[in-house]
Amino acid sequence: MKDYPLERTFHVCLSTGLITLIDAATSTAGQIGVFRWLSTTHSALIHRARAVWSTVTPFTNAQEVGMDLVVARAFTAESATVGAVTYSFAANDGKIWTKQNAPSATAPSFFVSGTAVLTAGTHTLDGAPLDRCQMVELAAAGTPYRGTMAVDFNPTASNRPPLRLDANEGLILRNTILMGAAGTARVVFAIDLTEQAV
Repeated sequence: MKDYPLERTFHVCLSTGLITLIDAATSTAGQIGVFRWLSTTHSALIHRARAVWSTVTPFTNAQEVGMDLVVARAFTAESATVGAVTYSFAANDGKIWTKQNAPSATAPSFFVSGTAVLTAGTHTLDGAPLDRCQMVELAAAGTPYRGTMAVDFNPTASNRPPLRLDANEGLILRNTILMGAAGTARVVFAIDLTEQAV
């Protein structure tokens, strides 16, 4: 098991509201989760980033659903947070150890959709995702089992180095297939990270 410095290690987690009718992913569309690193004195080492989708209400018609996780670089404008669920790094939130330091002077931005798609900020997305997932949901008329899927970027599990994010870099969680009529889902997005001085 890999050891990390407790004084700068955090676990952060958020859940969306019941999302519905989210567009398919493009460079600006389909965003349901945003993590933006802001500190210029420390980098973020991402040991794991995992998002779990749970369908709550089946879709009127059977369809495929999916998510991906993409690195965003060169943020120059924040994504809109109107209606979003945001994470606060106040007090002991996210700390692995109560006595450890709080996040560096400029805490990161971390938020997910309330019920609707997030309005994208200004950034450049990598062409290939870190991870992606998809599954098929059956039509509501058949009283289907409600499915669960996950994206899971976990370099630690395969003894690879963590992803290093510097100021104005981050992660974007996207819905990759247009959500059809009536269907709703909830997504839990969690990140394990360590701060390291630049």
